[in-house]
Amino acid sequence: PEGYKSGRLTLYKAIEFPWRWQAEPRFSFPEAAIDATPYFHDGRWWMFYTPPAPKAARTNTLKLAMANHLFGPWDSAPIQTLREDIH
Repeated sequence: PEGYKSGRLTLYKAIEFPWRWQAEPRFSFPEAAIDATPYFHDGRWWMFYTPPAPKAARTNTLKLAMANHLFGPWDSAPIQTLREDIH
């Protein structure tokens, strides 16, 4: 579920797929994120996402964060803007 207005990114675990889900309390991400996509590669987690900025930025900005574990800490990883485009 989209939850960026809550000010945080929440990871959910399927308890009874596809009907029951539970928020994973161990997951911590440094900011709210829209359309977050986790990707595991070469022993590290990467998170591609759009920041919850004004609408124009939400449609043209892609950011990347990294962590050694899915649950974090993500806040110690450098967060970068990968793409900003006015189109």
